[in-house]
Amino acid sequence: MGGDTRTSLKKFKSLYKDFDFNNISEEIKVIICPNYLDIKDFYETSSKTHEKILIGAQNLSSEIQGAFTGQISGKMLKNIGVSYSIVGHSECRLQGEDDETILNKVQAAIECELIPILCIGENQEEYSKGRTENKIKHQLTENLFPLKNLPNSVLIAYEPIYAIGSGIAVQNEHLEEVSLLIKDLVRDNLGTDLALIYGGSVTSESAKHLAKVDGIDGFLVGSSNPMLGPIDSTNLLTKVTWVLVVIFFVVTISISIVQKNEINNEFDFLIDQNNIEQIEEEIIQELPE
Repeated sequence: MGGDTRTSLKKFKSLYKDFDFNNISEEIKVIICPNYLDIKDFYETSSKTHEKILIGAQNLSSEIQGAFTGQISGKMLKNIGVSYSIVGHSECRLQGEDDETILNKVQAAIECELIPILCIGENQEEYSKGRTENKIKHQLTENLFPLKNLPNSVLIAYEPIYAIGSGIAVQNEHLEEVSLLIKDLVRDNLGTDLALIYGGSVTSESAKHLAKVDGIDGFLVGSSNPMLGPIDSTNLLTKVTWVLVVIFFVVTISISIVQKNEINNEFDFLIDQNNIEQIEEEIIQELPE
């Protein structure tokens, strides 16, 4: 919830200063979700030089307008450059957000011309007792399916709660089973296909394997995780088209993007661990004591 915004923005600017996003496939989308107080600064920084970096919010109000002291509406977020908003994150659910509130937030985001990113997932007990399918069906039925004529830009983020920030690796077999379940439920109930991203202790190492899972279109990466270094996987370009970075503690901004080199049929690491470490050293030297 806190952090040194000035340091983070310096890293953000340095990391992308000389980076040509025009060389990245149009299919790859990068969304950064800072905390509310930093959204405008991040938007102004990215919009000047990197149109392909989109800004998202970590939450929004279920109300569009009115006397709701302390709430941040979708219209407010839209006015400062936000394109996406996370809805129904497990931490927000733990703080008391119920199904009706989450459904209303999805609707509010759409009405404010924001693209909602609906988070769903089971906890450890539900997983252990074989209740994952029931939980997923319940959340989709209550949080999404009542809304008809949804734009197909809506994103669903599958985040098994026990894997968030824990380092626990979700087995590919389980992830594929759940991802295909979600895709089928969405298709059967809404008559369309929606992109599905996965979040839960995603690292450069785990991403190599997760990228191979059928049904996964991208990753949600929390900044509390280790830096996402180079991802050496031929599946990344063909399957993973979304990279969503949620900056909970504003200390680092680091992602890896790879692109296939048509000349030698290999992958070039456009941003990698070495770039980031060098930039961090330069920034530390510049900061006043």
